[in-house]
Amino acid sequence: SMFQTFAKDGTIEEEEEELPAILGLVSTVFDPFMGPYVDLETQALGEELRKAALGEAVGDGSGAGRLPVFTSSTSIFGYMKGGLKRCTALTTGQTLLGLAAEFNKVLAEYAMVLKDKLPAQQTLRDGTTLYKIPDGEEQKICYIVNTAEYCAETLPQLAEMIRSRIDEPYKDSISTEQEQEYFFEVVAQAVRVLVAGLCTRFDP
Repeated sequence: SMFQTFAKDGTIEEEEEELPAILGLVSTVFDPFMGPYVDLETQALGEELRKAALGEAVGDGSGAGRLPVFTSSTSIFGYMKGGLKRCTALTTGQTLLGLAAEFNKVLAEYAMVLKDKLPAQQTLRDGTTLYKIPDGEEQKICYIVNTAEYCAETLPQLAEMIRSRIDEPYKDSISTEQEQEYFFEVVAQAVRVLVAGLCTRFDP
């Protein structure tokens, strides 16, 4: 351990027990004043969401496995990783819990951003509903599927990263299961739209 030191007789002395107390003290000191910091992180993530809603840039998937995804997804998770690092440099207490809650809100909104990129259902005069996919648009739907799957697979890693750093009393409060479900719903909806749209296109 980096907190082990050598005693005069050459044996190793453990100093690890003092660290949690020090971290706890730091968290206690900083937490009451960290509200504006969480607000700043939330505002920055909100800007990432706005970019995601407007843009559809696609990466080669190098940061998210082999499949191409919207670069907004890797940008959001990258920013969250940086935010986690910035927060834990000062506190691992209630402020981190609040930041994790904001992360969850942003990810739930991002799932909606992806869902809104899908073609809307159309209703014909006779009341029939169908999906029409313009030529080439099926590729975009595949990107939506890839991106939603990437987010769903990355969420448990984010939760574990936070859980490993947050103070013990808050560990059980860290969960991303609901947000995962949102992304799985996007995947299912996108597949339904793709199948229905292609059936409409090739229906004689």
